[in-house]
Amino acid sequence: MTTYSTLNPIGSSDPRDLYDNAENLDNFVNGDQAAYNDRLGQARKSWAGMEQDFDDFMASSGYQFLGDYASGIELTGYQQILRDTSGEFWRLSGSTTLPYTTTGAGLPEGGAFVAVGDGVLRQELNANTVGQGSDLVAHTGTSDTVTEALDRRVIRVSSRTEMKAYDVSAGYQFSLEEGGRSGLFVVKAGTPPSDPQEGIYVVLANGNYAERINIDALSPEMFGAVGDGVTLDNAAMAAMFSFTESSQVNKNVVFRSGASYKIQGAFDILAEGINIRASGATIIKSKSSSYFNIQADNAVFSGGTFLQPQTDNKNPSFGAIQVTGAKNVRIAGCRFVSLKSSSIIIKNSTSSAAEDITVESCDFFQNSGSDVSVIGEVNLLTQRVLLTGNRHECPTDPYNPTQNQTRAIWLQRYTRDIIISDVVASGVALPDYSVGWRDVVMIGSSSDIGKPEDVVISGCSLTGAGDDCVGISGAKNVRIIGNTLYDSKVTSGVYVPSNGSYTCDNILVADNIIYGHILAGIYLKDTIHYTVTGNTIYGCKSAVIALDQGTGVVGGVISNNYAHNLSNTGISCAGYNVCKNNVIDGFGDASSALATDKNAIMVNSSGVYSGNSIMNGPIAFIYNSGPTNFVVEGNTGYGITEFVHMFISFSGDRYILANNVIATTGTVIVGQPAASASKIYKDII
Repeated sequence: MTTYSTLNPIGSSDPRDLYDNAENLDNFVNGDQAAYNDRLGQARKSWAGMEQDFDDFMASSGYQFLGDYASGIELTGYQQILRDTSGEFWRLSGSTTLPYTTTGAGLPEGGAFVAVGDGVLRQELNANTVGQGSDLVAHTGTSDTVTEALDRRVIRVSSRTEMKAYDVSAGYQFSLEEGGRSGLFVVKAGTPPSDPQEGIYVVLANGNYAERINIDALSPEMFGAVGDGVTLDNAAMAAMFSFTESSQVNKNVVFRSGASYKIQGAFDILAEGINIRASGATIIKSKSSSYFNIQADNAVFSGGTFLQPQTDNKNPSFGAIQVTGAKNVRIAGCRFVSLKSSSIIIKNSTSSAAEDITVESCDFFQNSGSDVSVIGEVNLLTQRVLLTGNRHECPTDPYNPTQNQTRAIWLQRYTRDIIISDVVASGVALPDYSVGWRDVVMIGSSSDIGKPEDVVISGCSLTGAGDDCVGISGAKNVRIIGNTLYDSKVTSGVYVPSNGSYTCDNILVADNIIYGHILAGIYLKDTIHYTVTGNTIYGCKSAVIALDQGTGVVGGVISNNYAHNLSNTGISCAGYNVCKNNVIDGFGDASSALATDKNAIMVNSSGVYSGNSIMNGPIAFIYNSGPTNFVVEGNTGYGITEFVHMFISFSGDRYILANNVIATTGTVIVGQPAASASKIYKDII
């Protein structure tokens, strides 16, 4: 305890603090207590306390400290140590005879002493000479040093044949360096699972077996695949996919970048959660019937280029990848080039529906079969399919050119909830179907069985078809929005053929750019509850043709479209229609002798035709045969060279022509029957 204890802060020049400091220094250096309070009241270790701590440490370490090194010190035990002038500690070597008296000649006195400090130990552990380094470290759980454990437990071999020849017990390891089969194996006793390709298990000559460990991903090479594009890699592929079904191995599969795997036949993929990465690899289908068949839920197949010999027969019944009755499957970043088969087929199995399937960012290049086919069955609907960001180029050698049934995308029977977005289809088709797709996208088929439902096509650019960019047959709830559809060689951008006994229902065609079609931008037969709105249509024969075909169906709405540069009829309507607020500028074949080749709007049925702007063509309206209960009102226009209203073989009644302001250099009305109680008309030019 200090005398004055002023508690002045550090740096004080008060003489009382100087006195207390001198008193404290005397106590710390010469006192017997382990600690003293300084002038600020804090307990501080004294020299005596620090010496006692060191002695306690040495005692707990098993050493007895005799003091600093000098001559004439007698040592009677190997646990006794001396300290040299650098602070390093020394003990007698095990080869020195006891008792021993120091000579004072300097440590280590000719090898009589050895250093026990950690500095020396660090040097020895870092050395790579015999007796040092890993020779000094014990191997946990054994009596070996680390050096001995490494030498005895990990055996480096260059082939499975060399590995098999070793007579080693369980616990030993092999490091195999054999190309694609390379890896680390651990020896186990007993009988392994069957593995004729020796990808995971290698049986040793003594009856034990080596099992591959530390598997990040399986590869075909582990099972003996050559990947040279010539050798058939069937056995390796089959064995690899078989092992993915085991819960003991990783579900990741990696195809080697730069490899070309030749396959023949079908390969069932049954491991739930499998992730196949094939980026940079090529898969060569030796036959059209060669494909990967994904039957497992939660599967991913990404990357890889699929090729096929051009000498093989065409067969669209098979794909390169098939999804059969699986759920939550993703196919991404794959390329399908000049296949004689289809590319991707998504369908149900006999007991399970395919659901929640995504095909994205894939490239399809000139394949003879359809690029993507989606098929279901009754009670096993294939549904919730997303096709997005894919690129398609039309075939130069389609399947069966005379009856071409090749499509970029074909949604067939019993399919529902399909989204096709951001797809680009390109190429130039021929009208005889020998080059290009029959349809770029086909929704439905030629029968009434299992009509597709709830289909959205948006943000796509589609061309390369002989018939049509989007064909619809017997489908329901189809939305075609915000696409560019151009240059079909035979029919239309959107085409619904005549189906006779069944119809398409609830079809929306909106905000598309449609041009360059031989027949019409949009052609609808046997379609009810349709809406055609906000489209820009040009360079076609006609803009919109909506025909009844005599089935008595209800029509729809055609509104707010902009059509120009048409070589024939602008809009032709049958069934009950609302045709309003459209702009038709530049239409009709003025040289044709047929009036029906050169009108803006052809009225074939009841409905309302209002607010349309009609400009620059021969005939504004034609009323053909027997439409009844129609109103033509509030339309405007100019540049009409022949007739504003033309009645042809008219037998209908109950109609109104009112408040139309359409300028013409020809005749306002021609062929109109005499008014009667049931034939009411009024027209203002």
